[in-house]
Amino acid sequence: MTVQDQIKRLEEIQKAIFTLAEKADREIVSFGSVLQVKNFLVNIQKESMNIFEIISDLETPKTPEPNVFFNEKTPDPVTGGWDKETPSGECALGMVAVETFFQGCVKIYTDRMNKDYPNLPLDEFRMTSGKRYIKVIRGGSAHCFVDRTNGDVLKAASWSAPAKHARGNIWKDDNGLGCIGEYGASYLRG
Repeated sequence: MTVQDQIKRLEEIQKAIFTLAEKADREIVSFGSVLQVKNFLVNIQKESMNIFEIISDLETPKTPEPNVFFNEKTPDPVTGGWDKETPSGECALGMVAVETFFQGCVKIYTDRMNKDYPNLPLDEFRMTSGKRYIKVIRGGSAHCFVDRTNGDVLKAASWSAPAKHARGNIWKDDNGLGCIGEYGASYLRG
């Protein structure tokens, strides 16, 4: 079915919807009950929406899907998206750096808590990944954030957003752990 045929079919459906809506308004229901007319109108509207979606899909150009099998593009967990310039090895290095940073945060916290408060239960750590930041969560609060674009470690300003200015970087020699304390990223020193 060509685009012109689909447009013609859509116009016919819209005319039918308009005609049936007028009949329903005048309460002319010779072929069934009001409920049947209502269901018929709903079905016609669904069909017209499906055709409209098909037409809009045909008219809008599609971006090619990444071909992961041939490694033309690979998902990059550090920069967040499909990036032709980043080799797949660097993607793996990015995830290793983030995981090493995460394990370091857990170790700093557990060492401090076991030393100073051995009888207290420890909070659980987990990571969530967003569009721009990877959030390290301790218990029920944000511990710190890692910027996916450049690896900057940021202090948590709130549950959902980091504070401005980087405290460290996961690509440095200390893997960004030099700025981390048992309660998250440290304050900026003036």
